[in-house]
Amino acid sequence: MRILWVKVGGLWPLNTGGRLRSFHTIAQLARRHRVTVLTTHGPADAPEGLDAQLADCEQVLSVPYAVPGHDSARFALALVRSWLSPLPVDIWRCRVPALRREVARHLARGHTDLCVVDFLAAAPNVAMDGPVPSVLFAHNVEHMIWKRLSQIETRAWRRALLEVEWQKLRRYEARACARARLTVAVSEVDREILATHAPRARVEAIPTGVDTAYFAPDRSDEIPGSLVFFGSMDWLPNEDGIEYFVESILPRIRAEAPEVSLTVVGRNPSPRVRRLAAVAGVRVTGTVEDVRPHVAAAAVCVVPLRIGGRVDDRGSGRSSVDSREAFLAGGRSGAVRGRRRRAPAGSSAAESAGERRAPAGRGTIFLVAGGSRVRGDLRRRGGRPCVLACSASDTSAA
Repeated sequence: MRILWVKVGGLWPLNTGGRLRSFHTIAQLARRHRVTVLTTHGPADAPEGLDAQLADCEQVLSVPYAVPGHDSARFALALVRSWLSPLPVDIWRCRVPALRREVARHLARGHTDLCVVDFLAAAPNVAMDGPVPSVLFAHNVEHMIWKRLSQIETRAWRRALLEVEWQKLRRYEARACARARLTVAVSEVDREILATHAPRARVEAIPTGVDTAYFAPDRSDEIPGSLVFFGSMDWLPNEDGIEYFVESILPRIRAEAPEVSLTVVGRNPSPRVRRLAAVAGVRVTGTVEDVRPHVAAAAVCVVPLRIGGRVDDRGSGRSSVDSREAFLAGGRSGAVRGRRRRAPAGSSAAESAGERRAPAGRGTIFLVAGGSRVRGDLRRRGGRPCVLACSASDTSAA
């Protein structure tokens, strides 16, 4: 099959979850099919390395384009311009004329059997209702990210703006799903949401895989009382989640266990993330060559996302404490799997700590939903690690 793969936001280096998912999918497809990749790259990317890494592809073409960051003047300009169109700003800022021309040129040749629209952000650059069938690869339910942003926003003017944006994005996302021959979601939860909003669309779920050999458990360097969060630190859900954790959750833990430390690992930390390094016991690493040593040193991975979800920590052999949103968005609809624990739905500060025993004798995990009674002290008991973590969610998922 002749496949045209279109993505905005680059593929190399592999320093985001989306890039990892897309890159490895492309690499495997190229072993059996004729794949052409059209993408973009920013000033910090390395497009010359992508061609070598995807050597099995027929062609890899990357055009220069930096997607405006949410804190930039270019984003503010895109926001104003998007108000005059039906496009939400998150889609408006990903319109790339040079990429759209290349896509149209390749499709016009008649040598393409299938076009993969990688992320909703690529959709404005592809004629999805043309003669070539398209597949929308939906890494996220994008409108839910903006909806949850509006729900947690405390400033009335900004909440009103976010309300308008998520409604526009919901309509655009539903239309894109309907125009695609198939929409691929990355979890059953995402599939259900997309299918509900686009009832005429064909939506299927293909769960994200994790390289368990790459993330083989290693406890040799574990530091008792250490927490880690890792991800792209310029992505809004990650920024919001770790800021919330440091400001609202970590102090509760420190009140009972002052020795607890937190390491925030990930590329391009935004100003709001970098300022967290001023908090005692919090370290922000920025971009690292390999996240595994940081995960190996931690007793617990925290996933305090109030928006979105993740699967990166699976296979690391570390206890993981998720917010309800992260737990559900990762496709875990209530069951405890392995050594992962989710925060109770509707947790409130009035609830006391709950003790849960980790399976296979791996230790004791304390899920703290607030309250003054925290049983445990982060010391190794009987040769088993005793670790402490905390719920990051005080609200139910929408």
